[in-house]
Amino acid sequence: MVDDRPPTLFETARAELRAIGVDLTMHPGTWCVNFRGASAETAYVTDDLPDAIEHGREMAESTLARFVARGQAAQRAVDKIIIEATAGTPARRRRRVPPARTAKAHNRRLRKQHMRKLRARAARMQKNNQDELTADRGAEGVNPSKKTDDIPPA
Repeated sequence: MVDDRPPTLFETARAELRAIGVDLTMHPGTWCVNFRGASAETAYVTDDLPDAIEHGREMAESTLARFVARGQAAQRAVDKIIIEATAGTPARRRRRVPPARTAKAHNRRLRKQHMRKLRARAARMQKNNQDELTADRGAEGVNPSKKTDDIPPA
């Protein structure tokens, strides 16, 4: 069943601040405002929700102003903040998750990999042996597999 109640002031403020890169959390009797992913040193704690909202907006503005004041060298950082603010969630690198396998499938895969390595090694050795034989034939000028003594006179 879907809850059709309107969002509370805290929920709307939290969504608004999160969109501009600031976290708003509720602790027993206090509100905590901090940058997303920042340490506790930059946190601002107050017991008034409107004060916390206003301070969160000021924190976001000061951060953006600080980057703009640095000049064009920080333009990429400003662009990243704007992109994250418009996306609503921080950009994260997605890692490839291997598919879940049964133990039987895992062992089969290991066996196949091992056999591929063995076949490749055998093919390399066979090729090296053939190269050595052709080098020997070219050096002597005679095919070592045929003996001249065994040829019957015509």
